[in-house]
Amino acid sequence: MALKPTTGLETHPVNTAGLNGIINGNWERLEAIFAPLVSIANGSRIGWNAASKIFSARAAIGTIAYVASPALSFTGAVTQSITLTGNATFTTSGLSAGADLRVVIAADATLRNLTWPAGWKWIGGSAPATLAASKTAILQLVSTTALDSGVLARYIVEP
Repeated sequence: MALKPTTGLETHPVNTAGLNGIINGNWERLEAIFAPLVSIANGSRIGWNAASKIFSARAAIGTIAYVASPALSFTGAVTQSITLTGNATFTTSGLSAGADLRVVIAADATLRNLTWPAGWKWIGGSAPATLAASKTAILQLVSTTALDSGVLARYIVEP
C-alpha cells in the first residue's frame, strides 16, 4: 500500500528521501501549521479537525462564568471550572464523537439545584439533582456522538 501525500505537503521535495526528507523539505509549511500552538501552556491538547482540515488546540484549564444556563463546551479547555452562585441548568456545545471534558463544579455557601441535558447516560449512578453548600464536584464527560444522547457522564463529589 502506497502512502498518500498529506494535504499541502510535498511527498518528496527535490533531493530528499523518506520521512525525514519529507519533514525537512516542508519545514516552513509545518512551522506555519504549528506556530500558533507553540504558546499554549503544558497540558493542552492538539487535535485535527477533519471537517475543516486544520489543527486546533484546547487549553488545559478554563473558567466558565456563572449564568443560570452555563454551556459546557467540548471545544473549549480540556478542564473547565465553574462556581455556582445560583441554580444551574447545564447545556452543551461542540459535541462530536470522541470529544471529552472535565468540569470542576463548586457551590458557594448555598445548596444548588442542578439540571442536566436530557439523554445523558450516567455511569455509576443517577443524575445528581443538587450540590451541597461549599462542596466541590468533578464532572467527567465523554461524547460518543454529536448529540446529548451520546454523552456518558460521571459525577464525583467531595465528602
